Amino acid sequence: MKIEQSSFFDKFVRNIKKGKSFTLTGLTIFSRLLLLKYIFKLSGKKVLFITSTEQSALKYSSDLERLFELTSETLPYQNTSPYEVVTGNLYDYARQVNTLLNLPDIVIAPAKVLLEKFPSNTFFENNSFKLKVGESIDQKNLLSRLIKLGYKRSTMVSDIGEFSIRGDIADIYSLEENPVRVEFWGDEIIDIRFFNNETQKSIEKIKEITIEPLYKFILPDSTPEDFPKELQEQLDNEGYFEGVNVYQSYFNNDLVSVLDYFKDYIIVFDEYAEVSAKYQQIDDNFVNNYNEGLKTQNIHPLKEINHFTLAETLNRTAGMQKIYFNNFLSDENNEVIDIDARNVQVFDADMDEAAKFLKEHKGYQITIATDYQERVKEVLSDYDIFDINFIKNITSQGTEIQDGKILLLTDRELFNKRQKEVPSNRKRHYKEKAEYIESINDIKEGEYVVHSIHGVGVYKGLTKQEFDGQLKDYLTIEYANKDKLHIPAEQINMLCRYRGSGQVKPKLSRMGGSDWENTKTRVKKEVETMIREEGEEAALEVGVHGIHPELIRLLGKMKFRTSYGQNALKHSIEVAQLSGLLAAELGLDVRLAKRAGLLHDIGKAVDHEMEGSHIQLGAELCRKYKESATVINAVESHHGDVEPTSLIACIVQAADTISAARPGARRETLETYTSRLKQLEDISNNFKGVDKSFAIQAGREVRVMVVPEQISDADMVLLARDISKQIEAELEYPGQIKVNVIRESRVTDYAK
Repeated sequence: MKIEQSSFFDKFVRNIKKGKSFTLTGLTIFSRLLLLKYIFKLSGKKVLFITSTEQSALKYSSDLERLFELTSETLPYQNTSPYEVVTGNLYDYARQVNTLLNLPDIVIAPAKVLLEKFPSNTFFENNSFKLKVGESIDQKNLLSRLIKLGYKRSTMVSDIGEFSIRGDIADIYSLEENPVRVEFWGDEIIDIRFFNNETQKSIEKIKEITIEPLYKFILPDSTPEDFPKELQEQLDNEGYFEGVNVYQSYFNNDLVSVLDYFKDYIIVFDEYAEVSAKYQQIDDNFVNNYNEGLKTQNIHPLKEINHFTLAETLNRTAGMQKIYFNNFLSDENNEVIDIDARNVQVFDADMDEAAKFLKEHKGYQITIATDYQERVKEVLSDYDIFDINFIKNITSQGTEIQDGKILLLTDRELFNKRQKEVPSNRKRHYKEKAEYIESINDIKEGEYVVHSIHGVGVYKGLTKQEFDGQLKDYLTIEYANKDKLHIPAEQINMLCRYRGSGQVKPKLSRMGGSDWENTKTRVKKEVETMIREEGEEAALEVGVHGIHPELIRLLGKMKFRTSYGQNALKHSIEVAQLSGLLAAELGLDVRLAKRAGLLHDIGKAVDHEMEGSHIQLGAELCRKYKESATVINAVESHHGDVEPTSLIACIVQAADTISAARPGARRETLETYTSRLKQLEDISNNFKGVDKSFAIQAGREVRVMVVPEQISDADMVLLARDISKQIEAELEYPGQIKVNVIRESRVTDYAK
């Protein structure tokens, strides 16, 4: 793919070669990848690409390889929270170390990894050691060196950080993808090979292996004087105990930013405003958690906070060339180059339309990313369309760059089939889904259970105890320190089975302690993080930027909301896409239409916890967070509550109807739907003084016409309340139903 003929290309090349910082706007996901390729090829430098989330980093990496055969590495984040005792994922740490020491040509990093503090390059040079075939090493010396670097001895290695020594064989699971087996003849190393730790079969022979430290520090022979005394005993007994990485600043004074490893790189920011907002959010949470933990004495004070502030990180970019992919322009005072790339319409398996579209773009460099290459080739050949480049399907959307005559189509456009999320290559031991206990017969004595209030305990059987003169069944749960809790049998729904990893026994909770509350707090924060990431992904997917962070959070909440079985977030994304397509056909502002479509149901994120319809709540939220009048009106009018004041509002209304009405979108049957409408009208008609009633807006409102001679203005208030209470008692329905009572008196006379 070439863009050399584009009008912006000369300016783009000139800025790159002069080492200038500048901004690129008017971008789609695909155009960002295309420009990233050219930045790398033209600059002669390596590239660090910074994204807002880890999932977007993984998507970019996957698509970059499929589109341009460019290999990149994603740099994961390793948690070192002060609020919880964590070991940190060693697979993440391994990938970090391997990336930083090898420095690939293209590195893609989520914003949060920039917060982390790392040891300098010299730390790894001074504290790693090599094992080479032909060299000699005393096994006792090897044992002590491994322990010093944080490795733990086991009978058989199964995870990173473990080693075993059996006779003349040493198995070590270092920071490589697979463990290594070292064979000795006496003290001489005669063979080194990688092996599969599950099958124990050899994979590859090697001449040497480097063993790096498992932590960002080395425990000293004597502990620093200011190290928390409460942890000293644990350190003396266990050495590298679980969670010791939190206190890294006590043991390593040479901690640097990840950016210090990339001084010779070009930095590319993917939507700088989103990156910085994400960075600040994580940093604020970190500091708040730390301060909260100090107040409640749940944590020990740190010598130095484990994260860099945003200002500290940005200072380290001084003197580096920076390129910004910003559709929503930031305050950066840089030259702006507009690309004018646009997403392609969805054909939804209508190959006649797809073929017509391709013929209209004759002369373009066309690439089709699909999992059905042979099928698509065969179909297009019937239309005499041949000169097309085919690759495997990607996560990016189809894009047209008119200026450069470049066109990309994917399965998303051809078949309305979205690519699955790109899995992280982390290896984790995931916990199974919680299983609630419904009957006493479903639980066995000695089984681990989780109580919603008190946490993890052991079920000790059923006992009978007298209460208020009656014998009742109680379930006995034993916690740490042999404390017992007796639960009435009718409260068994508060228990669920413990589902852990492997055969590891869980740590019992302490009754009255703070550990379980802390666990629930951490989970809530993880869910909150997931919600924000879902919102960010949704905005990124439709190409809408600059939305207030709180609205982004509410968008993410909609992933866990359904309406008639239709997921609210997916519905909003669908409406945004449809709105954009309709706006493009009518020559309107596509981005504004997508924005209005994405936010049209935002009120559904809060309608279960606040009074009012999702329309009213959505409009209030949009006003609060300074959305434009066009967007607010689109939210208010998409169900006909108010009159639309713009074509975009009409487009959103149409897109909403299309999304809800397509086959399979909603689970409610026509019979159920019409039955509910009839019931609404029947309930209203049964009240004295009611003339007629009409269920409208798909059952969201019922308008009640009363006889003015029988119902006064004062009676209307009571009648509306009585009808609404009757509806609440007799019907099941999503959201809320508006009861609108109307009284009209007419007096007629004639002048003769």
